[in-house]
Amino acid sequence: MTRQERGTAICIIRMEPQADGMLISVRVNPDIQEISGERRYHFADVEQAVCAVRDFLEGYRDDLQPFEE
Repeated sequence: MTRQERGTAICIIRMEPQADGMLISVRVNPDIQEISGERRYHFADVEQAVCAVRDFLEGYRDDLQPFEE
């Protein structure tokens, strides 16, 4: 797979105030053409949400490296 074959990725972060803090929802999909690739995560802790987003971005970047045949 080459960079041109890789689909467009998306990461959506939603923050909702709650009575006892914040609910952070993170939706990620490494290829918007493949709905089955979508993952949803929910956090109360900002650091955990940031780590999840960082992991997604780094994973997508790493997947951009062409496979050697």
